[in-house]
Amino acid sequence: MAPFGSADPKTVSRLMSAMTKLAVWALREGYDLDLEALLDGAVIEAFAATLTSSQATWRSSLRSIAKANQVETEETLSKFARPVLQGPYETTEVAALIFFARALTNKNRAYAIEAAVLLGAGAGIARGDLRLVTAANLHDHVGALHVAVAGRCVPVLPGYDNELRALAAKCPNGPLIGKVKGDEATVNITRWVGVRPGTPAFSTDRLRATFICTHLNMGTGTRELLAITGLNSIDALDSYYRFVEPLAVECDVVSRGN
Repeated sequence: MAPFGSADPKTVSRLMSAMTKLAVWALREGYDLDLEALLDGAVIEAFAATLTSSQATWRSSLRSIAKANQVETEETLSKFARPVLQGPYETTEVAALIFFARALTNKNRAYAIEAAVLLGAGAGIARGDLRLVTAANLHDHVGALHVAVAGRCVPVLPGYDNELRALAAKCPNGPLIGKVKGDEATVNITRWVGVRPGTPAFSTDRLRATFICTHLNMGTGTRELLAITGLNSIDALDSYYRFVEPLAVECDVVSRGN
């Protein structure tokens, strides 16, 4: 904010508020907290798209900060375009987040982080639904663990089921991520995880993408996937398809080079 040292206090306060909101959102979504990266035109537009009011005001403030810091921001044809989807976590990254959670001495924080990771990557639970999941929402169908949430019955991916059962046994009462309001839980978790060597930034969107892309790679049918994720149409899956791995060709004739 150095370039605004001579500006009036109200202007500085407004600009600082805009930058703070952007940084909190970016950290939660897994973006790098680098000034030039944060003030990139596409990132500003992605952030503005998440706001319910005063989008033009926040956007203008951020572009003013970018200009003052000599960060180029190209105009986009589509104002407030949805953000480019952050890719799914690698298996090692999910393991690193769980390892970090279990290493904490504060059990409330440890359970909250582990629950968010397991429910996000293992069941695709969206940010707004995380606080709805209690131990009572976990149940079995034909021997497979499912999560009942927001009118959906979601099968838990193999590898996450036993971990979720164990966590539920430790947290039999109330939401698995703790008793909080709105998005406070994920904001807190983002802050607790922070940015540290060996542990990726926490992002509920990346966790959910991990679940969805795993199902796409497994060949789960579109109708089933829409039902368990709560997505409204096949168009909502478009952003995830670029992370789908092509199937290997299994054909003796092809393998001989014919």
